[in-house]
Amino acid sequence: MDAGREVGLLARKLFPGGMNASADHFDVFSNVRKTRELMNHGAYTIYEAVFLFDGCLVMADILHRGAGGWRGRTEG
Repeated sequence: MDAGREVGLLARKLFPGGMNASADHFDVFSNVRKTRELMNHGAYTIYEAVFLFDGCLVMADILHRGAGGWRGRTEG
């Protein structure tokens, strides 16, 4: 857990000014809604983005929108 927190803090330094999508790590559905809301309302960098797709849970430390669209970065 400590290593994950450290990676998250370092990632935020690489992509400053982002918005956090994870209010509660145990409330996946709320975090999915928050990620979608941030994406739809102009955020360029999202920390702790969460998606559900076809029964799969996806969690990205950093989700960044650049010229080519959205790109995610995860630990590991």
